[in-house]
Amino acid sequence: MRKIVFVSKVRGFLKQLNSINSNEISFEFIDQGYEIPSKKKQRLSKILRSNLVSHLGLIQVLKFNLLDNDEKIVAASFNRFIKTNVPYLVYLENPTALYHYTLNRNKTFLGRKNFKENLNDKHLQTIICMSNACKNTLDTLFNPSQYTGTVRTIYPLVRKNKYISVEKIREKVLSKELKLLFVCQGARFISKGGLELVYTMERLDNSDIKLTIISNINNIPQFLKEKIKNNENITFLEFAMSYDEVEKTYSEHHVLIHPTSDESFGLTVLESIKAGLPVISTKLYAIPELVEDGVNGYLTDPKWWFFDKKNLPNPSVWNNRKKTLFSLENSIEMENFLIEKIQLYFNNRSLLFEHSKASFIRGNSEPFNEEFIVKQWISAYDSIEK
Repeated sequence: MRKIVFVSKVRGFLKQLNSINSNEISFEFIDQGYEIPSKKKQRLSKILRSNLVSHLGLIQVLKFNLLDNDEKIVAASFNRFIKTNVPYLVYLENPTALYHYTLNRNKTFLGRKNFKENLNDKHLQTIICMSNACKNTLDTLFNPSQYTGTVRTIYPLVRKNKYISVEKIREKVLSKELKLLFVCQGARFISKGGLELVYTMERLDNSDIKLTIISNINNIPQFLKEKIKNNENITFLEFAMSYDEVEKTYSEHHVLIHPTSDESFGLTVLESIKAGLPVISTKLYAIPELVEDGVNGYLTDPKWWFFDKKNLPNPSVWNNRKKTLFSLENSIEMENFLIEKIQLYFNNRSLLFEHSKASFIRGNSEPFNEEFIVKQWISAYDSIEK
């Protein structure tokens, strides 16, 4: 049987690959995963992104060796190079992740040398991108180095939501209340649009429009905590739920609100369309690969273009996050957009049903369904010389 072994730390969603029921391919994870970064990890990440470390050209490389490879194992990592004696692949969030989400580390004298050396390692045979936004910008962001191996896109595996069906969607949209959902992990409540959403709920002031926030209360500014606590139409849930509880929560809501300025894929969006939720979001990075404006949701320009319209990092935002992404100055334009689209769904349940059904069908069809993703991983494994 084909076997892919992830030797790096991985986000929890990657371990969904363990749920694949296949006689043709299996996955193993030998390091603990992470979902919500610890304070220590956040400090370390900040150091790794610093100008000094960029000047030194530091690029993290993992080590993994086998005495023999009789099983024809392919090693794998999430966003990291590996120094190894077996063939390996990288599953990549966006091209800058390979050099610690900096903009020029692969272009400094030492960084260029280190990056090129690792990129041209004969054991690195495939780069698998999480999105076409990643795949289509790879050459530009790797320049002046060039990668000559195989590059492909395989979307993350998210299981079909067992709590939802078209019939259940049909019943759900007839309820008097419109239930909105906002999901945000870690310290990105502001950059994901939480500020504008809380103000939006204040302006709507409709007891039949309810919002559930799933996040980490310790990462929310105090004045927003108070607004959330004092708004009877907002329910706050701490981000400490089992996957089954998350699935059920998606199925119980009508619309995902995701007004993000800070996104390099949009896993929450993928989980939502799997559950048949239309999505009100932005045109940032890979989100338009998941949501078609006016078909299974609505998209607008983000408050801040973290990636520009060509899906390249925007230096004016990337290097000034405190004054942009984490600014506490709210966007009235974003609030107006959210109010317009939320009221549209609230008042037009036929439209809500059509967009919900479109999301459900889209999320459970190629290229996002399990059968297609399994075939893509098998193809990736078979393309690698063992």
